[in-house]
Amino acid sequence: GRPEADNIGYHVTLQTDGKILLAGYFNNVEVLGGLTHRNLIRLNANGTVDTAFASPFSTFGGVQSMLQQPDGKFVVAGNFNSANGFTHRNIARFNADGTIDASFDSGYGIWGKGNVRADAVAVQTDGKILLGGTFDTYNLNDARGLVRLNTNGAQDATFNPIGISAGNPAVNDLLVLPDGKILVGGTGLDIANQNLLRLNPNGSGDTSWPNGNGNGGVLEILRQTDGKIIA
Repeated sequence: GRPEADNIGYHVTLQTDGKILLAGYFNNVEVLGGLTHRNLIRLNANGTVDTAFASPFSTFGGVQSMLQQPDGKFVVAGNFNSANGFTHRNIARFNADGTIDASFDSGYGIWGKGNVRADAVAVQTDGKILLGGTFDTYNLNDARGLVRLNTNGAQDATFNPIGISAGNPAVNDLLVLPDGKILVGGTGLDIANQNLLRLNPNGSGDTSWPNGNGNGGVLEILRQTDGKIIA
């Protein structure tokens, strides 16, 4: 039967085999046979639930962002405390079959004051993972709004996003460009309260980019085939 969620789906990823990963904030997706899924589910190409996918995800919170790596594993980020019965705070990585990837260790995860959550995740060509959101630390180390992880989940100490404010930035979206530079969209990203920045691959600010400023903020960034950017 077709699934029917009881709340919100935030992110959809289409796999190369036509199957669909759906993530968000929902306590139950009910299908024929009485199956339920929380916050993460995979559908077959015809819209039916893929019952081979193990996804009793998080019982607290939900998923804000998700990406699938070239090896089939996928990273989810959001506002949650556990994933498939294991302690994972706001970020976790799954194997292609929906089981937890035990080789990915985010330690204490992300922490901060107020509404802590991870809203954006992106992967670089070397497999390192960019994680953005509203937070102060990653695994108890300073990381305000943006952090880069090694492939095993440990924080990459060589990445220093000095273009991001020491105040209270909120990173809503990340886009890795073909040259390795990183577009960051959000609100209050630096001392000028800008909402669209371009960083060099090491995290330093790209001074050649006319950073975006204005009221409100950036929720999503897209790159056209001609290289132009839509925010």
